[in-house]
Amino acid sequence: MPNDVAQDHFKFVLSQLGADSYQLGAGRRSWVQYRDFGISAATGGKFSMFGARIQKASDLTTGWHYHTCELLIAYYTSGWIDVYFELGKLTRLEAGSCISIPRGMPHNEIRCSDNMELIEFIVGEMGTVTCDEPAAGQSWSSV
Repeated sequence: MPNDVAQDHFKFVLSQLGADSYQLGAGRRSWVQYRDFGISAATGGKFSMFGARIQKASDLTTGWHYHTCELLIAYYTSGWIDVYFELGKLTRLEAGSCISIPRGMPHNEIRCSDNMELIEFIVGEMGTVTCDEPAAGQSWSSV
C-alpha cells in the first residue's frame, strides 16, 4: 500500500457542513461562531482546521496575545478584520487574504465587519497566552 506511514497515523475525514453547523463559543472566543472540520480527530491532534465567523460587526478586542501552536494559517473568505502585529501599524485582512502566524508572534485583533468569516489551519496544539504590547518599532520579520 502506498504511503504506509500516513495510513498508520491519519484517518479519512469527509466534512460536508452546512451553514447551520456553526456554534457560538465552540472555540477559544465566546463571541465567535465556530465549526470543526474534524481534522484534529483525523490526525491525532497534529493538525486542526475549523471555520470561524462573526455575523455582526464588532469592536471587541482580543488584547495583545500570542499562540503556542507551531503555526496558525488563516484564510479570510468574507468580510474583514483589523489586526495589530506591531504597535502603531494596523493591518486590514479581508476576503482573499491569507496569513501565517508563527508560535509566539504577538498580535491584537481590534474590530471586524459584518459577516467576517475565515478558515484556520493549525499545526500543533492551540494555546493562547496574554502578553504585553510590543515596544514601539519591535516587529517580526516577514518572508
